[in-house]
Amino acid sequence: MKFQVPGLKVGQQVVAEVSEAFGSGDALVSFAGDLVLVTNQTPHRFKVGEKITLRVMSVKPLSFKWMGPKRRGQGLDISI
Repeated sequence: MKFQVPGLKVGQQVVAEVSEAFGSGDALVSFAGDLVLVTNQTPHRFKVGEKITLRVMSVKPLSFKWMGPKRRGQGLDISI
């Protein structure tokens, strides 16, 4: 797992695939060959294999916002 992913820019959108989902709502997601553990702050529970779109909110510390299908702008933060 990485704490920084080179090449990410604020505002950039990335498509990630959920590799592992935990009961707490947290998930291990994969994009561009990198694995990132995310803390889910939404009521949505991710499923293994689900493709999710994330917008980069900051790079230090790394944080994303989930661009969900129904409610845009729900929070999804990186757990470091």
